[in-house]
Amino acid sequence: MVEIVQISDLHFGSEFCEERMSNVIQYLEQNVPDAIVCTGDLTHKGRLEQYYEFLPYYEKLKNIAPLICVPGNHDVKNSGIVLYERLIGPRRSILTLDDKETIIVGICSAKDDLSDGEIGDEQLEWMVRHLSGSHQNKVLILHHHLIAPPYAGRKFTMVHDAGEVIEFALHFNIQLVLMGHRHISHAYVMEPSTFLYCGTTTSMKVRADETPSFNKITLDRDNLEILVINPVDLSEQLQLRRKNGRTEFIKQRTTRIEHIIESGIYNDSSLKID
Repeated sequence: MVEIVQISDLHFGSEFCEERMSNVIQYLEQNVPDAIVCTGDLTHKGRLEQYYEFLPYYEKLKNIAPLICVPGNHDVKNSGIVLYERLIGPRRSILTLDDKETIIVGICSAKDDLSDGEIGDEQLEWMVRHLSGSHQNKVLILHHHLIAPPYAGRKFTMVHDAGEVIEFALHFNIQLVLMGHRHISHAYVMEPSTFLYCGTTTSMKVRADETPSFNKITLDRDNLEILVINPVDLSEQLQLRRKNGRTEFIKQRTTRIEHIIESGIYNDSSLKID
């Protein structure tokens, strides 16, 4: 069994909330996971001063548990990938937890000054080499979403070759794919893979009445439990539970659909025919 905490979309430099970051660090110190995963957008503009000012938080996270990060589209703005690799780490990386029989592979989906993402053939080949082994727990992390999550707006910012990555996850039995980017907490299940999204953890950049969030994940082969945690008050909500490969619970997201139905936006009386 491996315990992972996923944080994402910190956006240091714009609407970053120091109190929320402090709460996350306090939670991690009191509930030390086997690994911490950050799925991108540590900074907001990829500026040198933003990276430098974020580094103390980054060091605190590294001192709590093994940490693996991937760059987000905001991190690589203004050629920020140069600063990311100089100050944070390589654009793609591997974290192996041998005692937990777990491998976590991080890939770069971000492109300089673009909102959408791409993986590319070279990274796909690299993923195959590192994730086709016999680890019991396999986790893939990237910033951009592979499947459009509900409530995330109409802007196209997906991975252009998402189909290949999804097929890869299913073919090589990747139990968990972790993503961020659109500040929405959500999960899709396509056996044997679960595709998990994280909201913005430490910024005010939420959608409508959404709350900021981070994920606590417990993975043990075909068993999986995901808790969504609010960094404001550290309250927990069950997102998904699987036992023996069977999904027993998944929190549905119908907020926007319900709003459309209840608002009656297409029931304009002026359009009715007597």
